[in-house]
Amino acid sequence: MTRNVRLTISYNGTPFHGWQVQPDVNTIQGTLIKVIEKITSGKNVNLIGAGRTDAGVHALGQVANFKTEKTLTEKKWKAALNGLLPPEIVVWKVEFVPDGFHSRYTAIDKTYAYHIGFQKSPFLFDREWTFSRPLKLPAMKKALSFLAGKHDFTSFASSLSESETKICHLKKYEIVQNRHSLIFRLTANRFLTHMVRNIVGTLVEVGLGKIKPAEIKQILELKDRKKAGPTAPPHGLYLVEVKYRKRLSEGLASPPPLA
Repeated sequence: MTRNVRLTISYNGTPFHGWQVQPDVNTIQGTLIKVIEKITSGKNVNLIGAGRTDAGVHALGQVANFKTEKTLTEKKWKAALNGLLPPEIVVWKVEFVPDGFHSRYTAIDKTYAYHIGFQKSPFLFDREWTFSRPLKLPAMKKALSFLAGKHDFTSFASSLSESETKICHLKKYEIVQNRHSLIFRLTANRFLTHMVRNIVGTLVEVGLGKIKPAEIKQILELKDRKKAGPTAPPHGLYLVEVKYRKRLSEGLASPPPLA
């Protein structure tokens, strides 16, 4: 009997060259595949991820699935995976799901968070963008509000983006200020390559006074990546959560809290 197995995964992306398998480099997908194939006695596995995070990007709630004939319970799958995975990768949920579940194509929403830290830390240097210059938070929040809704996000997409359409629906957004950091949280039906990092880089330019909040509307309309701000570094970015239709996600726990 073939089962469709869904994994919900957290990882520190620092030592990896991103999610996607690449020849001769260490990737998260590649590491997981090696472990799964070891458990299944060398059977080839096709592991599908909800999001292809870049090198240095982290995840709290990445979702992946694969099909296997291996007869293990969900509990034993979880124990076997975590027993073989490196400490930077943790599988915190294993579920058997309907055959039609596809981590990427059946997702309806994704949430990303981006961390900017105002104080240099030896413990957080690879998990947030350390930024010492003061930022105007009200201006940044105003600028972000212009991105809400359904738009063509070409101006915030990498030239490497392979998407045929650049239209995305930004459903939820917020910037939360803590004592030593800012956290940007964005939820959309889909994200383009580098989209969150390009949005954050542009909002930082707004916070520095280099771009006026209202100019964000014009940047969107121009559909020109060169008109937006620089790309924020990868190590401040987290894939927080991936959501699915209820019938495909019953029993899912919430991802671990974002510190």
